[in-house]
Amino acid sequence: MTVSKTTTGLKLYPVHTTGGSQGQADLSNELWTDTLAEDLVVFVAVDSTVSYQNPVLDLSANHAFVQSQKVEYDSYMNVIKATDAGVDGSFNTGDEVVSTMSYFAPTAAGGRTGQVQEHKVYDATVSAGSLLRHTKVEQLTSDSMAVKEMRQYLTTTDFAASEMTYDSYGNVIQMKGPENDLGQRDSVQVTYDNVVHTYPIQVENVFGDYTQTTYDYSTGQVLTSEDLNENQIKYTYDDFFRVEKILGPKEDNGNASDFTIK
Repeated sequence: MTVSKTTTGLKLYPVHTTGGSQGQADLSNELWTDTLAEDLVVFVAVDSTVSYQNPVLDLSANHAFVQSQKVEYDSYMNVIKATDAGVDGSFNTGDEVVSTMSYFAPTAAGGRTGQVQEHKVYDATVSAGSLLRHTKVEQLTSDSMAVKEMRQYLTTTDFAASEMTYDSYGNVIQMKGPENDLGQRDSVQVTYDNVVHTYPIQVENVFGDYTQTTYDYSTGQVLTSEDLNENQIKYTYDDFFRVEKILGPKEDNGNASDFTIK
């Protein structure tokens, strides 16, 4: 029998106001007295978790498999730093994985408070020499409501850039990949239905190959899917919108009883 136990730590953070943020607040004592400022709005967030798992009835740190994480937030309730303690479950032992996130200011992101701008992953410590991965949103769309260009960095100057284009409904209609050594870029075009403007009915690559999909717009269920060789799969559902029958390519003989999976 496997036994597990999880311990969760909580911390209070002040919520951002028009007067600015006040940083991290440790109000564990003040909450139980009358000294908490009336104009201070706070939120409760999980700042640490420690999980023990053991196939025997012993959850001590010496015998259990331990997983530990720490999390920090900004005043908009966004995670700005997450640290995993690594294999041994202990911090400051050199095998931690640290992630940091920064965000666009609401004034630069259409009033949104949670648009990630930069994400970095480090080995053990936050330093230039321990950087493992670096992703950055280089540019938002003209209305500041979606990502236009995203970069994956190999070094501080070498990066692979991807770009997205959207329609007036906010759907991604084109995705361009990074350049290859010849300066060429792969791209994918997406066409959406003209009924509810939600479902991708055709996806086409740079070579003109495409797949097609039809839907039941009242439920969102896929009715047919067709690959680039025009092989079609048909789906039938029961009254509770569960898959009832799947009919594969070249197995439709015109009979209602035909099926591939049922």
